[in-house]
Amino acid sequence: MPCCKRPSRAGSRVGFKTAVIGSTVQEKNIAYPTDAKLTYKGLVLLRNLAHSVGIQLRQSYIRTGKKLFLKIGRYHHAKQFRRQRKALKKLKSRLGRVVREILRKVEAQSIALNEKDKTLIEQCQRLLKQSRDSKNKLYSFHEPDVACIAKGKAHKRYEFGNKSTFITSAKECFILHARAHEGNPYDGHTLREALDAANDSLQSLIGQEIETLMSARATVAIDTKETPQF
Repeated sequence: MPCCKRPSRAGSRVGFKTAVIGSTVQEKNIAYPTDAKLTYKGLVLLRNLAHSVGIQLRQSYIRTGKKLFLKIGRYHHAKQFRRQRKALKKLKSRLGRVVREILRKVEAQSIALNEKDKTLIEQCQRLLKQSRDSKNKLYSFHEPDVACIAKGKAHKRYEFGNKSTFITSAKECFILHARAHEGNPYDGHTLREALDAANDSLQSLIGQEIETLMSARATVAIDTKETPQF
């Protein structure tokens, strides 16, 4: 006898009445950022910039900077943190010298820099100013908008990228809304915007809105006129 299967309700209007909202981190393709790694890379990029615009540097510090960069890693491995900080300070001072020399010679020789070169110099100045407790740090030269996000994962304490919000149907896990945010906004600040966007999409497709939205306990709606049922 042919078996009679119950028709699937996947994607039906009933399945979209209850949805789940959550956030995750979209990681960027960058190396794990350290002060020593970024500072030495800044020296290399500035040397290339000077060569491309015809500036003769008094000293590029590429060779001595590489030695300091390797020393910093060895001091950290040996837990000799005082020596590590001293070597990092020397490496940053070399980067500052190169930045100031390029700016002096650009002004003296009336060299016109393009936007890419100006951005690189600004990133190096930003790198020199930032400290451990600074906000909006520079973690990568080719991805300057990367944010450091901690989601509480035991195997990965910090992730480098941007936060993204997703709304899915509770039963079938159909994606109803997806959006990438700049930086690391609080989940409660993006909840209303995500819910409105998902409701607009559902309203235009099937003439229905989300009735119940489930989320993590830490997500609290902020600045909402009509808070949905959680």
